[in-house]
Amino acid sequence: NQSYNIKSKEIFLLIDKQINFLKSKFALPPKYPFKVIIANKKNKSNNYYHWNWSYGVTINNKIIIKDIGLSHISKDKFSKVVRHEINHLFLNRINDNISVPRWFSEGFAMYYADESNLKHKLAIAENLRTEELFNIYSLNEKFYSNSKKTFTFAYAYSNILFNEIINLYSEDAIFDIVSNMKNGKNFEESFYLSTTISLEFFNQQIFSNINS
Repeated sequence: NQSYNIKSKEIFLLIDKQINFLKSKFALPPKYPFKVIIANKKNKSNNYYHWNWSYGVTINNKIIIKDIGLSHISKDKFSKVVRHEINHLFLNRINDNISVPRWFSEGFAMYYADESNLKHKLAIAENLRTEELFNIYSLNEKFYSNSKKTFTFAYAYSNILFNEIINLYSEDAIFDIVSNMKNGKNFEESFYLSTTISLEFFNQQIFSNINS
């Protein structure tokens, strides 16, 4: 569909560019056809819990992104949303038998779409007194909350966690985690093989770092 102030050809070019970028990084192109829908009606995806406050969703082989006229965002932000959703699609296809934690998927999608903003840090800072919120093992369920505040915290914490993997172990750790999952290792095992620490220890380390 035609997006307000953005031509279909521009969207196709954005998609191709991001796929080629990911292919150059991870040598894992998407394996199956997929559909991208530009939604210009508010109720286009009202079955998805966070549609009211998000710009796009990826469900199986389908990406739905709000039209610029509906989301009221800039063309630059729209391009980042497209890249973000392509990143999800790409990561989901690494290995059909491996479950990728939602926080890692969101962190991956944000990082490789060059998304980061002050709101993420503020969402983290205002919750520092509630340590149980920072449990990495219960983070996924927060993405299915009907509360925008809870969802925003989960999104922000995912961004922090992913970036801290890179800060502590370099981007090579991300390449290794993805490669290990591609080869059939589950996420926790892949994480350990890539960083030589457990996910539980990493979680404790990160909360201490955030407080500092």
